[in-house]
Amino acid sequence: MIIGSKYYWEGFMRDKGKKLELWGIIIVFLLFSGLHFLYSETGLFIFKPFSAVNESVWEHLKIGFFAAFFYAVFEYFMGLKDNVNFIFGKSMAMLSIPIFILIVFYSYTAFVGKSILWVDILTAFLSVVLSQWISYRIISSSKDFSRYTPLGYIIIIVMSFAFIFFTYCPPQLGVFIEKRIVLK
Repeated sequence: MIIGSKYYWEGFMRDKGKKLELWGIIIVFLLFSGLHFLYSETGLFIFKPFSAVNESVWEHLKIGFFAAFFYAVFEYFMGLKDNVNFIFGKSMAMLSIPIFILIVFYSYTAFVGKSILWVDILTAFLSVVLSQWISYRIISSSKDFSRYTPLGYIIIIVMSFAFIFFTYCPPQLGVFIEKRIVLK
């Protein structure tokens, strides 16, 4: 059985892989939500690197990324690691969450002039749906993306480092400044 072969992955992705990616929408969103409150509710410093420490846009990008990262680790041990496209697919999925949130958040707040909680929650959910779709499309592709695996590792490592580093040393830029959310 050739791991990257079309026949192997067609059957696998139709069943286990597809289910993992679909379940991932729910699980990643729940992780996203849980990481939002984990540090503030526990106060334990060990959660600070990957959970929200304030209400800045940056912290929401961070928890979305780490929710997808933790689920990718789970998928890795569930057997998707054998897919030659796994690392690249997951890195693109993890990258898509902050990009989508940034575009939607700054676009709608430019028009309405404020952050609205239900829109932010919907944006978070849609970013997860998009990321799982991207992941599924790349991982289940018959095209071999293995030459991009090193790039995938670099993206994951750099993003992890940046999110952790800027949690402790945030620059004075708008994305790092805590915003107040309007409940409507």
